[in-house]
Amino acid sequence: MKFLRFTLPLRFCLSRVARFVPTTGAPWRLSALRAAVYGLFAAYLLAGTFGRFPWKADEPYSFAITWNAVSHDRWLIPHIGDDPFMEKPPLFFWLGALCVRLFPWLAPHEVARLAVLVCLGVTLWGFCRALKTLYGEISPPTLSAPAWRFCGIALLATNLGLAEHIHKFTADLGQLAGAMVALAALMAAVSSRNAPSYQRTLGYGAAFGAGSGIALL
Repeated sequence: MKFLRFTLPLRFCLSRVARFVPTTGAPWRLSALRAAVYGLFAAYLLAGTFGRFPWKADEPYSFAITWNAVSHDRWLIPHIGDDPFMEKPPLFFWLGALCVRLFPWLAPHEVARLAVLVCLGVTLWGFCRALKTLYGEISPPTLSAPAWRFCGIALLATNLGLAEHIHKFTADLGQLAGAMVALAALMAAVSSRNAPSYQRTLGYGAAFGAGSGIALL
């Protein structure tokens, strides 16, 4: 199966930005340039994630649920005060509460945001796996594999819809991580470059189910 619906728009975008990504020259210079830009992406993420009080409107109630789990051991059903809150899945709140338990000497509203980094790390891993699958479907490739991955991550990091949410302590990040893992597994399962086998199908099916479960949990 060819991912024309996905690869053609991405190839159009990448062809326009490819001239800004050097593909020739000393390898150490290219690696240093990409590492510097990746460092800027990381600084962009960390600059607004820590060192502040919870932002309205999502973070106050999200942290309230997390603190309720830590202080009253209400882990199974999220609570705000004494009222159950069933609107959001609890996995992200569990991660935040676990971080608070692991680092009790730090400010709870700060250390709970380590869950944001965990979910973004899983999201980035799934996104890179999906990029690798797409790269294998392009023949011949227009960019090298590192340049392809670099441009894909750059497009993700500069997405206007993502920028509003990746700094927030909100359950949507857990759903994003699970959906990205499920999407990467589904793309790899139907890729024409992967020969069908029972073990591979079982592995991709388990990854797809796990990602879907995380997105719903």
